[in-house]
Amino acid sequence: MDIWITNPLEDVFRTSKKPYLGYYNRIEDHIVELARNSRESIQLAINAGEVPMQQISLDMVLEIGEPDNGITFECGGVKLIHNSSNSINIGSKVMRAKLPGELPQAIINGPKDIIDYRQSGSFFITVVTDKDAKPGKYEYKIIIHYGVGKNCKMKTEQYSFKIEVFPACLPDASESRYNVLTWVNFCGYTPECNYKKFVETNADVYGIETFSDDWFNLIKNYAKAMKKERINIVTVPLYPLLNRDIKFGENGEYVFDFTLLDKFLDIFLEVGGFKYFAGLHLINKVSIMLGYDNEDKPEFPIAAWIFEEGHGVENFAWKYMNDEAAWRHLEMLITALYSHLKERGLSKMWLQHVSDEVAGEDAFNAVLRAYKMVHELAPDFRTVDATWEDSLEKYGANLDIHVPQIDIHDLNEEKYAEAVKENNFDVWSYTCLKPQFNYLSRLDDWKLISTRLIHWYNFKNGLKGYLHWSWNLWHYGKPYEDGCIAGWPLDGWVVLPDVDNLDVFETIRQRENSSGVEDYELLQICDKIDHEKTQMLVSVLINRANDYTLDSDLFFRVRRMLLEIASGEINNI
Repeated sequence: MDIWITNPLEDVFRTSKKPYLGYYNRIEDHIVELARNSRESIQLAINAGEVPMQQISLDMVLEIGEPDNGITFECGGVKLIHNSSNSINIGSKVMRAKLPGELPQAIINGPKDIIDYRQSGSFFITVVTDKDAKPGKYEYKIIIHYGVGKNCKMKTEQYSFKIEVFPACLPDASESRYNVLTWVNFCGYTPECNYKKFVETNADVYGIETFSDDWFNLIKNYAKAMKKERINIVTVPLYPLLNRDIKFGENGEYVFDFTLLDKFLDIFLEVGGFKYFAGLHLINKVSIMLGYDNEDKPEFPIAAWIFEEGHGVENFAWKYMNDEAAWRHLEMLITALYSHLKERGLSKMWLQHVSDEVAGEDAFNAVLRAYKMVHELAPDFRTVDATWEDSLEKYGANLDIHVPQIDIHDLNEEKYAEAVKENNFDVWSYTCLKPQFNYLSRLDDWKLISTRLIHWYNFKNGLKGYLHWSWNLWHYGKPYEDGCIAGWPLDGWVVLPDVDNLDVFETIRQRENSSGVEDYELLQICDKIDHEKTQMLVSVLINRANDYTLDSDLFFRVRRMLLEIASGEINNI
């Protein structure tokens, strides 16, 4: 048996071997270095040798350091999941592995079932510090419990690792200046029209009914997982929450029952850690919602799902946005929603999506009209949308938060910087199945450092947030059987269902995304202390969105310097 520790950005495959350290390169194991109020990981790798290991579990025992230190641990075995193909245009230098094949993906809480003979497996060990964690150096012993043979005779091994807690303390996500928004499937997925059947993920995956007691327990567990991942903006599925109990007046006016919406919002307010609620899109591209042949285009490019008697989530009614009935629908919805949230004192916590990645003159004009309607009817609301190249010219300050794809921002960096100075709006970035080639990405076959450096890019360029489109859209594929969706590995989800506990498991990529968000917080602290040094250190790792280091050892050396700056422990570099 061989045991070793590696940093969380390096992969451990079944074929991985303990690195050979010759006489002249006796490098110590990776040390976990972190601020207070943060999470940082290492990987414990095990090669089973000639005897398969079963039911492997870990315990952490303090060997050196104060016992009441504010340090806790999250530990899970890493599950490798098959991916049928690489991303379509992945650059060779960023490729994590050639596919088809397995990628280390899910962090499964509890024991790891087996590491077969002559194969390797790993555990992700995440160190968690609270705000009052005691700075200092600690040494822990990992007790490895495992069974061998047909009767699973239990044995133990030991391995030590080191932790250094720095005095710097990161803010809570709810107090952060950085915004992290991830679209989450809470109520089942609808494209807001009738092209695709409503996908009841809760019933299909968890075996529970939406809006049941089990469903609310699931949503609370989602909230806890999102808080842990520093997702500080909650996507709100307005239509399902309002559609079930809506009534209609004599003239077809909406009479809303906000009970379900309030119960949903209250879960996140109770769990805490969230800055904003974000209503999902009011209007959508017809090409996605309805589907059409290029020779048979519909009369208008975007439409709205409207509320109408006799229609529910499985047979929605909808109207093109060249129909004034669609605009009357938006007026009634926005007016009532604003009034209710204003009464609850939540109107300033509300962001509103209008339409995603819009292109074409008719669509632009309709969306611009919708932005103006939101601002007129709900002056406390802020609008936010993922946008294409010409959103600055088309929307300007009518869109409060422009979210270009990261490569689009990179190609128009000066234009966005100038626009922010001239207008009262923010700029974030997003990635999804694009960009490809060597651009920073959170797709699963990119090297793990690329997802973490997205947030370094955002800091370097003064971007105040990051949008990720898909937390748990498992209906796009079979998450435990193939992580690839039509040529895009791990595009549809970054967590996996924990059905037995009505919960989710993190993926390694999402774990490192969360660490990247914490890096952004650390960089902000350092920037206030020494702007010049901070910017110089960032530039060591990343220049542009497609020009950055893949050296994980260099990454952690730079990060240590930042921890020292943030803690007042470094004067010269």
